[in-house]
Amino acid sequence: MWRTKLLGNVSFSILVSLVIATVCGIYAQDFAYYLADRTSSNNLMLLLTLPTILSWVLYLFPIVLICLLRIKKKISNKISVTYIFITLLIAIPISLFSLFVFAMWMG
Repeated sequence: MWRTKLLGNVSFSILVSLVIATVCGIYAQDFAYYLADRTSSNNLMLLLTLPTILSWVLYLFPIVLICLLRIKKKISNKISVTYIFITLLIAIPISLFSLFVFAMWMG
């Protein structure tokens, strides 16, 4: 029973992390422009850096969480490989896109 509840909580945490990371990764430039319009900040590079780095950190969270749970033998190897594969399948293209946008902004 507790394994099912643990797996449900882990799945929910991973889903929320992936959704927020994907939104931050894709819309980081839009967030930067929006925040620059709403605040008196002229530092657009900082406003782009924050959601980009947040996106990368949120993509690392599920991988670290799954590895820790696998080391503690809380989840099976099959489930951990599946979760890591899905995370990397989403994280790699979005992270490369956000890295491209970040590099273009930095010049």
